[in-house]
Amino acid sequence: YNGTKIVNDYIPKTNKETINLITVGRLAPWKNIDTIIKSVNQLKQYDMKFKLFIVGSGPVESELKKIVSDLNLSSDVIFTGQKKYTELSEYYKNSNIYIQASGYEGLPHVLLEAINYDLSIISTPIGGSNEILQDGKNGYVLNLEKGKKPNTEDLKTMILEAVNNNELTEKKKKNAKKLLHSIFDESKNFPMYFEILTK
Repeated sequence: YNGTKIVNDYIPKTNKETINLITVGRLAPWKNIDTIIKSVNQLKQYDMKFKLFIVGSGPVESELKKIVSDLNLSSDVIFTGQKKYTELSEYYKNSNIYIQASGYEGLPHVLLEAINYDLSIISTPIGGSNEILQDGKNGYVLNLEKGKKPNTEDLKTMILEAVNNNELTEKKKKNAKKLLHSIFDESKNFPMYFEILTK
């Protein structure tokens, strides 16, 4: 397994007023970021403040920005562009929920990073994401319709559950952290790989 560098200290979330959502990666069609944006629009009807950070760049960026503009979400959805890991860690620290809506992925390293920074995970069960989600034990499973795209309403409901069902969310986060430490800790995995390669 590729691992991630584990941050051991507790990460206090600095912004208590707003629920910050984040997604990180190339802005490509199969990432289904339009679905995330539309679900944030649906959340406006509730008495809570949500903000979505979209970290990355790619071919559908201008299309996504147009959706944001058309839905009057410019103050709720922030496009940050690409960020170095040190800058990205600040976004993780200030976020509550990581969302992956992809129709295709390998083993998404960003999910491991999000778990590392104590975020709740909402993800489609594709590729290596399944190994991390473990059928919902370690995060919320967002199913794909016809194997391609999640439903906006489903995602909105899942975000609300992650926010409102604190006990379940904390349990999933704790399970995910355990998994991260047992399987995906880079400091344990690299020496193990090295040992295998040098035998």
